[in-house]
Amino acid sequence: MLNQIKRLSAIVNKLSGICEYVGKEDLLEAMSGDMAENGPYTLRTLQRDIKTIEEVFGMEIQNVKGKGYCIVGRDPVYTDRFKELLSEIEILSTVGSDSGTRDYIIPEQRRMTFSVDIQKILRSIKQRRKVRFSYSLPRLGGKEAEYLAEPYFLKQSQNRWYLVAMVEGVLKCFELGRFKSFKVLDEDFIRDESVRAGNLFRDCFGIWDDPKMPVEDIRLRFSPLDGRFIKTLPIHTSQKIEETEEYVEVTLRLKITNDFVMALLSRSSSVEILAPQSLKDRMNAIWAAALERNK
Repeated sequence: MLNQIKRLSAIVNKLSGICEYVGKEDLLEAMSGDMAENGPYTLRTLQRDIKTIEEVFGMEIQNVKGKGYCIVGRDPVYTDRFKELLSEIEILSTVGSDSGTRDYIIPEQRRMTFSVDIQKILRSIKQRRKVRFSYSLPRLGGKEAEYLAEPYFLKQSQNRWYLVAMVEGVLKCFELGRFKSFKVLDEDFIRDESVRAGNLFRDCFGIWDDPKMPVEDIRLRFSPLDGRFIKTLPIHTSQKIEETEEYVEVTLRLKITNDFVMALLSRSSSVEILAPQSLKDRMNAIWAAALERNK
């Protein structure tokens, strides 16, 4: 598993370099150099790895005749996020497999619990097999619901992992810690190739992506100190910053989801809502209720 993650990361790093296209021989040579300790890297292995990247992570890679391999519709933001995700998985896998590495890496102590084998989910995505599972609904007091779904992607958000799956023609997200049962069926499904990972959640913060929810222009103001942290870990890819000696003003364009509101609440000691008014009213109502509870 760790070797495969290293290979996927190396492929994406090579294809996201200065050159848009990388020839087959150049890519094989680069991969053979990076993976030399694991034996020869063959064209068949390259093709399998590219298929895994496409099916599991939704990044399309093409081999253009006369030019070479390329990432279709290269989105630097999405590509960088993908590389960061693979790096994080690689680090965590290394910690679990190499006792010597544990002396130099301190992983996050607050971790989500998995109630399903993530390898089983990955196989169902790669093999395009339908799945049936029982899922605990937190907003209904833990009531369980049964689903027949077509698994599309794995998504990470705020230290949690989710299965993004098609249920009756609608994409839904399921947290990997809430499965009560999970079965991969001997029934294939035809994947909708128009559903691309790079387009999902583009206008959202977190895991909510209601297509009926409008994308809004948001203006926030933070203290200079908090603003420095926001600069190094942006709230969203649409983030733009204007700085003065007294404050840091942040403009965003996204959907105002519950996840986004919770993120703002975590910065209550610093944040000032400038626009829209509806967001200011919503935050004020939450703060007022919190003050009332904590008198």
